[in-house]
Amino acid sequence: MHSPRSSYPRHLHARYNHTRFYVWLMVLILLKLLLLLSDVNLFAVILGRFSWVM
Repeated sequence: MHSPRSSYPRHLHARYNHTRFYVWLMVLILLKLLLLLSDVNLFAVILGRFSWVM
């Protein structure tokens, strides 16, 4: 770790913003897919898979 200590929180914050952007992107894509398919059964299956992963 050669970099100074003050640069660490900035890196962490940038990474957090990057992750949040990708999370929003995934949510938007999922919503678009659900709107296109509009299938309640598929929605239940996707929800079940997500809860199983978590």
